[in-house]
Amino acid sequence: MRNINSMFLALLVLLSIRIVGMQEVRIFKPGPVHLINKSEYSLDIEIRLAKNFGSSAQAQTLQPTQSLTVSSMRTITNTQEGTRAAQAQLEGAYEILIHLPKKLGQQEPLIFPLGQALDKIQECTRTKNTQEISALIAIAPKTGIGFSGTYTYYTLQVTFACGSYEPALEKEWQVMGPEGGIKEEINIEDMAMQPMLFEDIVALHPGWQEKEAREFYQSLLTKSNDEVKLFNEDFKKFRSQTAQENNSVKQKFIQIVELAKKNNFLSSNVLAENNKATDGFSQVVFDFNDGYIHFISSKYLQGPFNERRLRTYGDEKGSPLLAPIAYDLAKGYKIHLMPKDGWQSIVDVTDRLLALFTQDPELQKIVSEFKIRVAPVIAGPLKNKVIMPLIVIYVFTGRDDTQKVLNKLYPALKDIPGLAIPPRYNAIINDLIYVAQGNGEDKGGRFSKYYEQPRQTYYRSDFTGSKQDYHLKHPATGAAIK
Repeated sequence: MRNINSMFLALLVLLSIRIVGMQEVRIFKPGPVHLINKSEYSLDIEIRLAKNFGSSAQAQTLQPTQSLTVSSMRTITNTQEGTRAAQAQLEGAYEILIHLPKKLGQQEPLIFPLGQALDKIQECTRTKNTQEISALIAIAPKTGIGFSGTYTYYTLQVTFACGSYEPALEKEWQVMGPEGGIKEEINIEDMAMQPMLFEDIVALHPGWQEKEAREFYQSLLTKSNDEVKLFNEDFKKFRSQTAQENNSVKQKFIQIVELAKKNNFLSSNVLAENNKATDGFSQVVFDFNDGYIHFISSKYLQGPFNERRLRTYGDEKGSPLLAPIAYDLAKGYKIHLMPKDGWQSIVDVTDRLLALFTQDPELQKIVSEFKIRVAPVIAGPLKNKVIMPLIVIYVFTGRDDTQKVLNKLYPALKDIPGLAIPPRYNAIINDLIYVAQGNGEDKGGRFSKYYEQPRQTYYRSDFTGSKQDYHLKHPATGAAIK
């Protein structure tokens, strides 16, 4: 009898284990969950907590490429469960709503897939021994048919990954603006022999031959490679908020924040919080995805942003020549500055730019944003090196406005020595200042046909369907810059 009881007990235990193993077990406090905005839009994230069940929450703005951490999640399937959770003051988010920008015309928020996140947490717990996950959020436009014709609506696309998300710095070197649309990636078809690079270096160094140009480029490459090791180590610590006071990346960011305060771009009482300093009107942000410190302001940098992308309208099935969107694309210009003497020279130029933008009302209405590079000047994998601009100034209101900015920058900066090496697909003004229309990742590949050859600095003159002159003029000579 005792043996029968023992066998029955063992069978019951095995059966219990089998049943438990078959059940989908939710861990008590799943998370943290890192929400990363991988869309081109600024999103308002409303996180509703279980302890405040039934109440709305104040939305937090999440800019493109930025992240927001939710400490834990909890499922609530009905009002009764929600009421008990509120009474017990239980932790965890039970609902996350994603509100789109008003300009997209969609009032209803998108709902974050909490169930999928919990499933991913279970998977990561089993396979990676971690409850921490990352959720990469993208927004996709769709076309619907209504009573009055077709309309556009937006859906949510979420990609999950175990652990914290660490973007590869060499894959996304330029960030989208706060309103989206200016992200610039390295073109995989751009090789180390960048178009006209050595010809340009020779032109900027009278008397040099191609041999000297190659030696100059190689010395710059060697120096940049040496800088990468130190930068990567300090950058990783700064990004993870474990940086000590002597961290070079942290020191540079704090130095720039103080410079912005000195020039009244930021209020004097503003404190730098990890990678961001803001006073409500202006902000200085070190973006963790691109290696640049960005200057954004509704007070001093009021120019509009252009959210148009050539690759969206210039695929093999259609042509931007037939699309009104080409007019918007043609308004986008960049002024690139390449100071010679390292970080201190970048600081000196930044000081002058901040003074100009805070004191000149005309520039304030034209310039949309500018940014300065903290990462090394040469980027990309070994077989695909790209020279990155050290300072980028964005204008999205066309050639004439860009010319106004150029005419004011030139006398303000002409005494600063330049590196005498241009970013890709740029026209040369002097050894410091370069200009380009459009985005670098669209040039040198399948979209090259839309640009003026051979430099691809500007769009083709018939890009919009009618002939236009997109060339800027040299501020000193008045000659067209080609």
